[in-house]
Amino acid sequence: ASKFSPPGSCIDISFAVEDGYVWVMVKDSGIGIAEDKQARIFEKFYRVDGSDTAPRGLGLGLYLVQNLVTAHGGQLRLESRPGRGSTFAFSLALTQEESG
Repeated sequence: ASKFSPPGSCIDISFAVEDGYVWVMVKDSGIGIAEDKQARIFEKFYRVDGSDTAPRGLGLGLYLVQNLVTAHGGQLRLESRPGRGSTFAFSLALTQEESG
């Protein structure tokens, strides 16, 4: 979030408990993500802005987050609008299921 937000801007991290899951939300006031690009944001090596002026990176961060969260039975959510920032949220179960 800090990579895509203006220097000195706030990044809010919050959580909520819902139906046996904890949801962690990370909200920034950055550049936001256009709706037509949101479907691909969790793809391996995908970068919304691949220009030379874009923040550096390989396009692996959100791909890895998605794989870790889903491997633990969680979900991901994204709300974003260009110029208004993004909110990424993920859920994890509060209790571990017993294997039988």
